[in-house]
Amino acid sequence: MNALTTNSLDLKPVAGFSILLELSPPYRLTQTAEAVPVPDDLAANYWVIHPGTTGEEWNTQGKHAKSATDLPTLCEFWYGTALVYLQTPLAKDVTDVLTLRPQPGNSVVIPAGWAYAIYNIHPEDPVAYATLTVPTSLKGGEPSREVQALREWDGLAHRVLQQGTDGFTFDLNLKYRTVPLPREATVPDLAALGVQPGQPVLVTLQQNPEAFRWLLHPDEFSEALQALYAEEEW
Repeated sequence: MNALTTNSLDLKPVAGFSILLELSPPYRLTQTAEAVPVPDDLAANYWVIHPGTTGEEWNTQGKHAKSATDLPTLCEFWYGTALVYLQTPLAKDVTDVLTLRPQPGNSVVIPAGWAYAIYNIHPEDPVAYATLTVPTSLKGGEPSREVQALREWDGLAHRVLQQGTDGFTFDLNLKYRTVPLPREATVPDLAALGVQPGQPVLVTLQQNPEAFRWLLHPDEFSEALQALYAEEEW
């Protein structure tokens, strides 16, 4: 397993994972260190987003948002104040946009077919989180069509702008045609997908290598995955 680490933060190791090296803007993954092993068909990476803005826009991964068009991603949040932005599809006409406010210890699923960005919305503290997904080599290569679309459309359907000292607002990206207002979703319970409350994801993976089979075979868990962010009926 590749563990992302940093010496720029005073973060306590989580479940035996060392925090050693530095990840700085533009958020490139640094040299990694070996820690708890992960099966060859999964990849674990650890990220730190430092606080700060570029102009009015939050300085985040948003410009490099990924599109999980084929397989989902699991994110586990360790530290800080994060905003997760998701949209579907990655097309000029967007049908759904939602945001989540995970707390440290929460996990969030990025469903297949959704583009996303993770923002650090705290003015001073970093955000640290981990991702568990299928390596690009097993997905069939970098999703160049989606990456190119993000470049041509200057990112996702909204920009997240700083508002005051501790707030934010959404600014519509006019390169899209149809975009709904973002809806705030509750971080869902992921017990049906193997995420145990109070237990780090990779500890669960150590105990049961099949715990997150849905990352490789989401079709077998379609009902649980589709229910994650379904709009409530009134």
